[in-house]
Amino acid sequence: MDLRSLGIRASQGLDPSKLQLLTCECSYYHYLCDGEDDRGWGCGYRSLQSLCSWVQNVKKTGTAATSSQVFPTPSTTETPIPSLSTAQSSSSVPSLHEIQEALVSMGDKPPSFVGSREWIGSFEVCIVLDHLYGVACKIIHVSSGTDVVHHIPTLIEHFKIIGSPVMIGGDADAASKTLVGVLADSLAENTKFLIAVSKCYIGAFCNFMQVINCTEHFMN
Repeated sequence: MDLRSLGIRASQGLDPSKLQLLTCECSYYHYLCDGEDDRGWGCGYRSLQSLCSWVQNVKKTGTAATSSQVFPTPSTTETPIPSLSTAQSSSSVPSLHEIQEALVSMGDKPPSFVGSREWIGSFEVCIVLDHLYGVACKIIHVSSGTDVVHHIPTLIEHFKIIGSPVMIGGDADAASKTLVGVLADSLAENTKFLIAVSKCYIGAFCNFMQVINCTEHFMN
């Protein structure tokens, strides 16, 4: 299932001039989608896999202006991007096991992490994308979900210029979600996020979450 198609389907009948969506297709990864039983711990991995799928499709198609934004030409003085394994450099997305191996190879996790059911968050997602693809990420820490409204312009700009999915996680609602678009209302508190949820879900789901209903706890 393609995340962008899910977003388009969920936003039918809405004003397209107010809607910002993914710029490139990417696959929707969720619990059990590859036969791996990751219920209760794999949502962060699944968000990362969807992001990897988007990166690979942008590299393959050179979609719009995003390719040069996501993959800037390195200078001769920069450290070379780490070589990808056969699986990671092909059209396949890294498995849960390969993601764990990448984190161990970077020194972020101990060897015992491979094969475990330990979850990962925004930080691990960022360093794996950088390690595998040389893609730099940005984490925006929101101390309270009610403050999300102040970051709406940043998110709108992100979808206009970069257009990748955005991972969202927090403390009270720790399950990772994947933001695939923003419906910008003239009143910021009425702005809606178009979210595909991997949280305890088996199958394809995409719906709107109103910004005003965001949790009061912190989010990344």
